[in-house]
Amino acid sequence: MSIDPTDPRPPYRQIADQLRADIYGHVLAPGDQLPSERELVERYGTAHQTVRQAISLLKAEGLVIGRAGRGVFVRERPFLHRLDANRRFITQARSQGLSAEARLLEVRFAPAPPQIATLLDLSEEAQVLLRRYLLLVDGEPVQLTDSYFPAELAKGSIIGNRENITPGRIDADLKERFGLEAARFLDELTVRMPTAEETRSLRLPPGTPVASLLRTYRDPTGKPFEVAHFVLAGDKHILVYEGQPSSQA
Repeated sequence: MSIDPTDPRPPYRQIADQLRADIYGHVLAPGDQLPSERELVERYGTAHQTVRQAISLLKAEGLVIGRAGRGVFVRERPFLHRLDANRRFITQARSQGLSAEARLLEVRFAPAPPQIATLLDLSEEAQVLLRRYLLLVDGEPVQLTDSYFPAELAKGSIIGNRENITPGRIDADLKERFGLEAARFLDELTVRMPTAEETRSLRLPPGTPVASLLRTYRDPTGKPFEVAHFVLAGDKHILVYEGQPSSQA
C-alpha cells in the first residue's frame, strides 16, 4: 500500500479509501483494531497529520471508533432492530447475543407538545405524563425513548411510578385498570440530524444522523392512549420491517 502521487485524490482520502475497502471487504472485521498511527505513517510514507485526517474521515462516517488509551477500532455490528415488533427491545438485543439495558431518566407531568396532543386526540391545554428512557446495548447508548400518556391514566396506575418499570408491566396495568390494550400502532419515521442534547446522550460521532420515530398505540376501538417517540442512533441500528404486499395493482 502506498500513496499514488498521480491520483487526484488527496493523500488522506487515498488512505481512508483503502482502509474503508478493508472494512467492507472484511479484511478488518467488526471489533478489529486498526493499525496504529505510527504503523500507518510507515506504511504509507506520509505525515502523522495526513493519517489523522484519514481516520477522522472514517470516524465521521461511523465506520470506526476511537477508544481512549487503546486505539481505533472497526465499529461492532449494529443492533438489528425489528420495528414491526411491539415492545421487545431487550428481548431482541439478547436474542442477538447482546446485553441490553433500559435506563429510566425521568418521569414527570408536562404540557402536551402540539404534535403529541394531536396524536392523542387531546386539547391544546392538556397535560401528559412523560416517561423518558435511555436504552443501551453492550453499555453503548443507542436509543432515547419518550413515552407520553394522557395525564388521567396516571391516577391509580403505575405509569406515574418513578421506578424503572418494564413496558410489559405497564401494558398489563393499563389493561387491568382501564381495559386499554394495544391492538395496532401507527409509525411516522423521519431521518434527520440530531439535536445537541441527542448528540451528547447517544455519543454520536460528528455528522451522524438519527431516525426519529413517532409511534401511536391505539386500543381495539381505535382510541389512542400512548405515543412513543424513539430517537435511534443512525450508526448503531439496522431497522427491519416485515409486511405483506398488497395484492392490488
